[in-house]
Amino acid sequence: MARVANAQVMILGENRMIEALKYLGQDGVVPAVGTALYMVANKVFNESQRQVPVRTGALRSSGFVSPYSFNGKTVHVRISYGNTAVAYAEKQHENLTFRHAKGRKALYLKDPVEANQPNFELLLNSYLMRLVKKVMY
Repeated sequence: MARVANAQVMILGENRMIEALKYLGQDGVVPAVGTALYMVANKVFNESQRQVPVRTGALRSSGFVSPYSFNGKTVHVRISYGNTAVAYAEKQHENLTFRHAKGRKALYLKDPVEANQPNFELLLNSYLMRLVKKVMY
């Protein structure tokens, strides 16, 4: 399937965040960042669910957010549609000439990703702080 976005977010910032991450320790940082990233991805996914074309509901119900995975220094999550019908999902996503019901459209994943991209770092840090506070207090 076509890659819609590859965002890189560096967690920098306030001393509170740095201290919170130190508190989690090396083994706790990846699960915390992965969970926060998964939460951000779910926000984007929920917005895409309101835009994905619906005729039978099969395309909408094929959407999912993968649990986070970790590779070296990189944490990944994937938002996807199509399952076994990836070609169909890609065609619906990319073809701007298709007519859809009101509120439904092509670029149903790309647009929510791009709309949220300027806030990814803020969202990630916000979710991460919430998770760390649960552990610390």
